[in-house]
Amino acid sequence: MQKFVSKYALAAHLAFLSVAPLILFPFFGQREIAISLLWLSLACVLWFLMEPSRRSTEMLFDARLRVCLSVLVDPLFWLLVLVAVFAAIRMFNGGVHESYDVEMGKWIVTAPSVAILPGHAEGAGFMEFAVVVSMFPVLMGCRHALGKSARMSFLFSASIFAGLAFLAFICAAHFGIGSVSKLLRAGMWPPSYL
Repeated sequence: MQKFVSKYALAAHLAFLSVAPLILFPFFGQREIAISLLWLSLACVLWFLMEPSRRSTEMLFDARLRVCLSVLVDPLFWLLVLVAVFAAIRMFNGGVHESYDVEMGKWIVTAPSVAILPGHAEGAGFMEFAVVVSMFPVLMGCRHALGKSARMSFLFSASIFAGLAFLAFICAAHFGIGSVSKLLRAGMWPPSYL
């Protein structure tokens, strides 16, 4: 039973993390979705460090050690760290907004707090950071902590969760819950981000 839980429950957690924005966006705003992504990412990181898939004769301690070492030598991990640092700098470097310059008589876009670093406009940056952080457990978990059958379970679970998200979207649209009704009332031309 422990082998079943360590193999397929991790795949289900990673699949839920990857599909969570689809499930949550009709009902919540970007800030709430970003917070839930960060908490789910923490749970998934703890899960794949404590219960990775084990090979046939491998003990749990050996599997944990194998996963930790393989993550630390993976170049994709270090690329994700760089992207997360970039997203964090961008998240904290706000101040970009449109203002009217009276002397020049035109509208200008102001620079962020530290002009040499990337910045963001008001209300942006946190969701992007949360998405980058949530990419870490999904990619590292699928690459190092899941076996072949658990990866197939991940794909199967993610597709089922995406289907459930679509059903939740349709039900929310039918009952007029959340922002779904506003999105569906929008015309087809010009096309929106939806």
